[in-house]
Amino acid sequence: MFPSFYLFPFLFLIIAIAGIVFFISFWIKSEKKKKEKILNEPFPESWKEFLNKAISFYHELDDLQKIRYENKIKLFLNNIRITGVEIEISDELRLLAASSAIIPIFYFDEWDYFNLVEILIYDEEVNPNQPNDPERGGTLLGQVRPFQNRHIMLLSMQSLIRGFAYMNGKDNLGFHEFAHLIDETDGSIDGIPKSILPPNLVRPWTDLMYKEIEKIKKGHSDINPYGVTNSAEFFAVVCEYFFENPDKFKNKHPELYSILTTAFKRS
Repeated sequence: MFPSFYLFPFLFLIIAIAGIVFFISFWIKSEKKKKEKILNEPFPESWKEFLNKAISFYHELDDLQKIRYENKIKLFLNNIRITGVEIEISDELRLLAASSAIIPIFYFDEWDYFNLVEILIYDEEVNPNQPNDPERGGTLLGQVRPFQNRHIMLLSMQSLIRGFAYMNGKDNLGFHEFAHLIDETDGSIDGIPKSILPPNLVRPWTDLMYKEIEKIKKGHSDINPYGVTNSAEFFAVVCEYFFENPDKFKNKHPELYSILTTAFKRS
C-alpha cells in the first residue's frame, strides 16, 4: 500500500482538472447566455430602413436571411468597438463598418473576428502611420495594424461611405480590410486564405493568383494594379471586386470567381 502522502499530487491534479473543467463550463454557459440576450434584443426599425436603402446585399435578401444578417450585425457590434478619431460615430457609420465585416462571411454559420479588437474611423486620410510602415508617406485610407496579439482596423469615413454608395465597381475599403483579417485567420496574411479554401483549391488558387499578378503587371487585367504589391494585397483587391461587382468579375475572371464562390460558400 502506498503512503497517503503519495496520493497528494494525484488528488491535487484531479482537483485542478475539475476546477478547469468547471471554469470552462461556466464560461461557455455565460457566453451562451450573453449571446442569447443579444440575439433577443429587437433590431431597431431605423437600422432596417438604413440597411434597405444603403446595403444592396441586405435589400435583396429574403425575410429569414435578413434576420440572419441582423443577428450577425448585433453580435459584431457588441463584440467590436467602433471609435471615431475626431469625428462622431453615427449608427449609420457603425452599420456600414459592420456590413463590411458581415457580407463576406454571411454564409458561414459561425464566424468570429477573434483577431480584431477595435475599428478606428477617421474623417478622410488615416493618420499617422506607424514608424517603419511600408505605406508611410503615401495617402493611407485604411489599414489593419497589430495590437496586443490581435489587430485594430483603421478606416477613412469618406472611403467607407463611397464604397457602399457605388456598388457596381471594384473598390470597397471595408471589404478590402476585412479580407486581410479573413486571410489572417490561418495564421498569416499572405493572400492564401487556407481557413476558408478547401485543401484541393489551395494550389489552383495560388497558381491563378501569380498568373493574374503577371497579367496586371503587363496591363492585361482590369484588376486593381495595387494587387501587384504582394499576394496579400492581391487577395484583398480581388475580394473587393468579387463582392462589389460579382457579375462582371465572373465574366472577366471565371476561374478566380469559381474558387472564391466556393471559398465564401456562395454556391
